[in-house]
Amino acid sequence: MDHVENPYDSPKSDDLSISVDTSRGARPVALYRSGHHRAIWAISLLSLCLLASVLGIASTSLQIGFLEKVRSGKFDQQELWLLAQSNDVREMVAGFFQTVTYIASAVTFLLWFFRAYKNLLALGADGLEYSPGWAVGAFFVPILNLFYPYRIMKEIWRHSVPDLSVDPKNIKASSLVGWWWGMFIFMNILAQISMRLNLAASQIQDFFLGSYTSIVSDLFSIIAALLAIFVIRDVERRQDARYRLLAEAGFEKPT
Repeated sequence: MDHVENPYDSPKSDDLSISVDTSRGARPVALYRSGHHRAIWAISLLSLCLLASVLGIASTSLQIGFLEKVRSGKFDQQELWLLAQSNDVREMVAGFFQTVTYIASAVTFLLWFFRAYKNLLALGADGLEYSPGWAVGAFFVPILNLFYPYRIMKEIWRHSVPDLSVDPKNIKASSLVGWWWGMFIFMNILAQISMRLNLAASQIQDFFLGSYTSIVSDLFSIIAALLAIFVIRDVERRQDARYRLLAEAGFEKPT
C-alpha cells in the first residue's frame, strides 16, 4: 500500500525554492521556510498565557473575598494585616506570572508572524503591500498598530489560500481573523482600564471596581489567546497545503 502523507504534517524540508509551471512558463518563487516550529512555540506560550489568566481570575476572586471580609469589619487589626499581606503577595505573584507569559507569548507570536508573512513570496504572492519587517514593526507604531496588523494578517490569510486556481486577491479573510483582532484590541483596552483603576484605588469600593474589571479583562484575555491559537493553526494548515500544491507542480532545492 502506498504511503499516505498526513496533510497537516510540516513539510519534510524547511528550505525549498519552488518554480511553478504556468501558461507564462516556470515562475521562480522565493525560499520557503516552514513556520511549523515557530507555530508550536507560539501556541505553547499562548496556552501558558491562557493558564496565567485563569490563575489571575482565581487570585482576584480571592481578593474580592478578602475585600468582603474587610467591609464586614469582623477582624482585628493584626488579623487584617496578615490577610492583607497574604493577599498582596498572592496578587503580586499572579501578576508577575501573567506579565512574563504575556511578553513571552507576544515574542513567539511575532516570530511566527514574521515567518508567515515572509513565506507569502515563496507561496507565489505578488503585489504585497508590506514587508516581513514591517509586518512585525506595525505592532509598535502608535495609532497604526490599531489596524495595520489586522490588514497584514488578512493579507497572510488571502495569499495562503490552498487552491492555485483561485486569485488570492479575490479571497475574503475569515471572520476568525476579525474576531481575533477585535478581541485583542478590546482585551488590551480593558487591561489598561483595570490597571489604572487599581493604581488609583483609595476606597474599598474602588478596589472592588478594580477587581471586577480585572476579572473581565482576564476573561477576554483567555478568549483572545484561544482565537490567536486558532488563527496560527489555520494559517499554518493553509500555508502547508498551498506549499504542497506548489511542490507537486514542480520544485527544486536551491543550490
